[in-house]
Amino acid sequence: MTEIPIGVLDLEIDNEAVEDVLTETLGAFLVTGSEPVCGLSIFVEHGEVVEQAVGLVRELQERLPAATFLDVDRDLVGSSQIAQRIGVSREAVRKWTHLQSFPIGQANLDGQGKQLWAWTQIVDWVEQYRGLDLEEALPTLDEMTAIEFGILTARKQSKSERHSSTESYTCTPLPASTRSASNAS
Repeated sequence: MTEIPIGVLDLEIDNEAVEDVLTETLGAFLVTGSEPVCGLSIFVEHGEVVEQAVGLVRELQERLPAATFLDVDRDLVGSSQIAQRIGVSREAVRKWTHLQSFPIGQANLDGQGKQLWAWTQIVDWVEQYRGLDLEEALPTLDEMTAIEFGILTARKQSKSERHSSTESYTCTPLPASTRSASNAS
């Protein structure tokens, strides 16, 4: 199973009805953090990760209209966190970061001038270049981006459907005398 951590706004995690919808839709899930923004980890089968994740988010968005599904948590980590998670020294990670094969970091995202990396990139690199199996099934950065696009599309569709279902517009033609008066000016 591949874990996909999604940020959600206004997910009423203490509401029994919300918990029932999550259980019915997802089966297994993990909620981290607290309202108003929390993390919801969903689990999908390997292969076609994007389609499965987007389908589940669309279903949840329909069934939980008060919640807003935001994005995929990229789990950005610095060199100290990498060392801690893998179980190596910070010096080893510092040396790795100078290797040409090491993933390109996201500079200065933490506001302190430190480089950060998406954890999924590190897991892939460690498995490929260091031969360590961290036994973490995570979506790739490309899959995360595609899932986020699907979340955004679902959110826009959901909003437009709610908008169109609550308002109706009627067009009343202008009387002939008004039309000819406005055409003359």
